[in-house]
Amino acid sequence: MKYFTYNLVFSEEANGWISPYALLPQDSVLGVSDGEKYYAAANIDNFDAISDYNPVEVSKELFDRYANPAPDITTRQFYMQAMKEGLLIQQDVENAIKNRIIPVSIQSVLDAAITDHAQKFNAEMSIISAIYFERSNSLVELIGTSFGKTTYEIDQFFRNASKL
Repeated sequence: MKYFTYNLVFSEEANGWISPYALLPQDSVLGVSDGEKYYAAANIDNFDAISDYNPVEVSKELFDRYANPAPDITTRQFYMQAMKEGLLIQQDVENAIKNRIIPVSIQSVLDAAITDHAQKFNAEMSIISAIYFERSNSLVELIGTSFGKTTYEIDQFFRNASKL
């Protein structure tokens, strides 16, 4: 699922938070922060929701996830960060880069989670032929959580990797 963040403004005339955007994508996220408190609303299903918008306080972690989405990273950045965090060993990375072999630990996740042959083949091809790893790709969440990472930790993995 992809999230969008929109800046909200407080309007005395409207007596509440309003969005300066007329059209909002489905499943979008609205958020505002005064630097100390963080407010957001998620899963807005229709445009009428804007007039009834009543933000709820959320954690800084959740707000940051929406306001500053993790960047996509190159294959090199992915493998360097995975080695740095001890998720993959150098031999696995060498096999992935030189021979286009999916690391055993990642292949095990695919084998356990995807039973449909065509879907698994597509997932494997996505990994083998990747030039970039997109944070929004559902495989990232699947693989990351199988390594015991939370959504926030996966985002942080991508942020850290983008600096390599």
